[in-house]
Amino acid sequence: MHNTRLLVWVLILVGVLGGAVAVILYLTQHELPPSTERVVGGSTRGNQPGELAEPAGVAVDRSGNSYVVDTGNLRIQRFDAEGRLIDVWGAPGADRSQFREPLRIELAPDDTLWVADTGNDRLQHFDSRGGYLGELGSLGSQPGQFAAPIGMAFDRTGAMWVADSRNNRLQQFGPQGNVLRILDRADEVLFREPWGVAVDSLGNLYVANTGAHQILKLTPEGVLLKKWGLPGKGEGEFRHPTDVLVTSDGSVLVVDSGNNRIQKFTPQGDFEAEWGQTGNAPGQFQKPQQIAEGPGDRILVADTSNHRIQVLRIRRPNQLFAPAPEAGSTRPPVPVPEEMPVVEVTPDAGGSPAVEGSPAVEGSPVVQGSPAAPGSPSPGTSPSPGGATPSPAPTASPTPSEHGVIPAPEESSPEPEPEPSSARF
Repeated sequence: MHNTRLLVWVLILVGVLGGAVAVILYLTQHELPPSTERVVGGSTRGNQPGELAEPAGVAVDRSGNSYVVDTGNLRIQRFDAEGRLIDVWGAPGADRSQFREPLRIELAPDDTLWVADTGNDRLQHFDSRGGYLGELGSLGSQPGQFAAPIGMAFDRTGAMWVADSRNNRLQQFGPQGNVLRILDRADEVLFREPWGVAVDSLGNLYVANTGAHQILKLTPEGVLLKKWGLPGKGEGEFRHPTDVLVTSDGSVLVVDSGNNRIQKFTPQGDFEAEWGQTGNAPGQFQKPQQIAEGPGDRILVADTSNHRIQVLRIRRPNQLFAPAPEAGSTRPPVPVPEEMPVVEVTPDAGGSPAVEGSPAVEGSPVVQGSPAAPGSPSPGTSPSPGGATPSPAPTASPTPSEHGVIPAPEESSPEPEPEPSSARF
């Protein structure tokens, strides 16, 4: 009898230990969801320095400083690696260093910044401290012109790809702003309001074909290598994907904005994982927009309708524990400008200042563009006061409600099957 009890207890102990070993092996061989290391901004919108209102774009430099497109406040804010504010620049309008619905920001290989000033149908170029260097584009459909430019990415040669959303195409620009290539399809697959573009180490393009709820992988010449995605909420399905990122290890991350999550894929488009759900807790999202990779296994997400940037820490398979998240907003101990403009979420299109010409900054690179349509300024130059024709009135561009923030699905009602033709921006 005693031997039987001993055997039972030995079997129980072996079972418990075996289960523990199985759990440990699983955790050390599978990727865990990332942890939220910190939050920049807060749970409510604000217009003071360090506060955010519907931030739609984020970029990170090699030192971990983040540059945030504070869309609702029509400005750019720079934070250090700990989330403390460094400086702020920008104002409402259509002149240099002014914005109308900026949506994206991208760091160039020379550490300068390009901002998609989407509502003004142009890109603006700045140094890392917000010094104006030039601009590229004007409203139109000719080479070098834009209709709601959004995503940007640089390839290994330093050329810049731009998602020219309303023109349903991608444009590639050389270092001097000259148009190198225009793509409006990948083989027979047409672009439908593309929002995001990324480039891998081989020069292949990944396009968030937002209006068609899909991701395209193609060569720089437009040869389709892979496409994946259907409207929906399942693995590998999307509702208005707004951005795509190729990480340093080759993984492909997609901002599935309408489903309030990030999906991870292999370079071949095979689903690997998903992060996030609807909400405002750490690791949850409300209409996320741009995604960026920072140093030290960090991923930054513009959590737009939560008025914050989430800094996520990737947990590798052998990391069973991650740093505890930092709760609350980060308020900077920096001097506040004497006059900080207070703006509404949706700027009044009719009240935007007219484009005022100004000479180029001395020593700044002159951006050259392809021939523009008659009567419009050449891409890469600001209209001069004497004789240049101003850009079309701002009302010709889509309003923020049309292409700024995409509505998230309602949790309380059945999900309608999204149709590409009915996507609203």
